[in-house]
Amino acid sequence: MAVKKFDPYAKCEKAVIFVRGSTQHQQDEGSSIDAQLEIIRNYCKNNGFEIVKEYILAESSTRGDRKQYHEMLNFVQNYKDKIAIVVNCIDRLQRSYKDTPALDEMRKDGKIEVHFLKENLILTRDSTGMEIMFWNMSVLMASAYILSMVDNVKRSQRYNRSQGKFQNFAPIGYMNCRDENNKATIKIDPERGPLVRMLFEEYAKGTETLGSLTKLAKDMNLRSRQNKNGKAISREHVRDILNNPFYYGMMKNGNDWVPHQYKPLIDKTLFDIVQDVLKGKKKQNFTMGGPDKDFIFRGLLRCGHCGSCITSEYHISKSGKRHNYLKCNNHGASKSNCPRCVVREEDILQKLSDQIFSKIHVNEDFINAVKSGVKERILQENRVNRASKQSIALQIQSARNRESKLLDMFLDGKCTQELYEQKSGMFKEEIKKTGSWTRTEWRGVKRRYNRLKSYN
Repeated sequence: MAVKKFDPYAKCEKAVIFVRGSTQHQQDEGSSIDAQLEIIRNYCKNNGFEIVKEYILAESSTRGDRKQYHEMLNFVQNYKDKIAIVVNCIDRLQRSYKDTPALDEMRKDGKIEVHFLKENLILTRDSTGMEIMFWNMSVLMASAYILSMVDNVKRSQRYNRSQGKFQNFAPIGYMNCRDENNKATIKIDPERGPLVRMLFEEYAKGTETLGSLTKLAKDMNLRSRQNKNGKAISREHVRDILNNPFYYGMMKNGNDWVPHQYKPLIDKTLFDIVQDVLKGKKKQNFTMGGPDKDFIFRGLLRCGHCGSCITSEYHISKSGKRHNYLKCNNHGASKSNCPRCVVREEDILQKLSDQIFSKIHVNEDFINAVKSGVKERILQENRVNRASKQSIALQIQSARNRESKLLDMFLDGKCTQELYEQKSGMFKEEIKKTGSWTRTEWRGVKRRYNRLKSYN
C-alpha cells in the first residue's frame, strides 16, 4: 500500500523518467535510449515537472526479475510527494498484465500519475473508463506481440534443430562463430578441441580414473569459454564431456537424438569404448603395493572346481628372484572338496604362448596400419604438448609483467611496501605454481610421448 504522506488532490510537480531499450531493431526505429530521454526531458520541461530520478534500463521487459523496474515502483511508492511516471510509450513500461495491479493501485490512491507520450495518454485517479480500457488494450496488444514473437522463435528453433543446427552455447572443444555468410555456426576449437579428444583417448585405455583425468585436464590448462573466472574444469564437467554424444555427431532434439551438421571431434567407436569404461565393462589392470608388484591375471580368473575367484600372490626365492602364484580363494566350508592347487604365473603364460599366441599371425597391412596410427598419435600429442607449453609460458610471462609493473609502482611511491610485498608474493606463487608444471608435470607428458614413439 502507498504511504499516506501526500495530498492526492494536489497538482503533480515531480516526475520520474523511465526509459528502456532491449533490441537494436528498436533503436533503429527511433526507440533508442538517447531518443527516449530527449523526448521525455523536453516533455517534463514543457509541463513544469521537476525530474527527481531517471531509470535507464537496457533489458527485455519479459525476462528476468526486472529488479530496476521494481526499484522504481518502490521509489515512487515511498516518495513523500505525489509523483508522475513519464515514459515514451506503454510497451516501454510493461508488456504483460502482471505489472498492472501495483501501478493501478497507486493510481487509484492518487499517489502517481502515469504519462504515456506516444499514446498521448495520462492516467490519474480520475481517469475515465475509456482511458483505462485503452491502457488495458494497449498492454494486451503488447503482450500479444511478445507471445507471437515467442512462437516465431520456437518455430525457428524447431526448424533449425530438424536441420541439425545447435541452438545453444557450444560445448567445450567447440566454439560459436560466424561463417562466410555471417550466419551463426559452430566449429572445432583449434586450442581446446585436441585437448578434449585426448581426454577421450586417455580414458578409453581403461587406465585413467575421472580424478586422474581431471588432473590431466588441469595440467593441460583446459578451461571452458563460459568460465569467466579462469578456473579449470571440474570432475563433473569431465564426466559430462565423456557422456556427451555431441562430440561424435549427435545432439538432443526434444526427447530424441538427431545428427548435427558440424564436424565430429571423435568417432562413434571411441565414444562407445569410453561409455563401456564408464559403466565398468572394461576392467583396469590391478596392482598391489606399486608397479613392481603387478599381477597379470588378477581379477580375471575363477576356479574350475568351485567357481571362487583366483587370488594372486608373490614369493621371493632364496636367490632373490620373485615368482607370482595363483591359487583358489576358497574360504567356504561347503567348498572344502576344492583341491586349491597353486599354479605359477609363468606356467600359465607359457601355455598361453604355446597354444594360442604362437598360432596368431598378423597381416603385414594391419601392422602398417597400426604404425601409421601410432605416428599420427605421436604428431597429435606433439601438437597438444606444444600448445599447452606455449599457454603456460604466456601465463608465466603475464605474471612476470604484472610483477614488474608492481615494482615500478612501488619505486614511484604509488603503493605501500606492505601492499608491494603482499602482491609480489602472490605473483611469485603464481609463477612457481605455473612453472612447476613445466619442470615436473611436463616430464610425464614427455614420457608418454617417448613411449608412443618407441612403438614405431
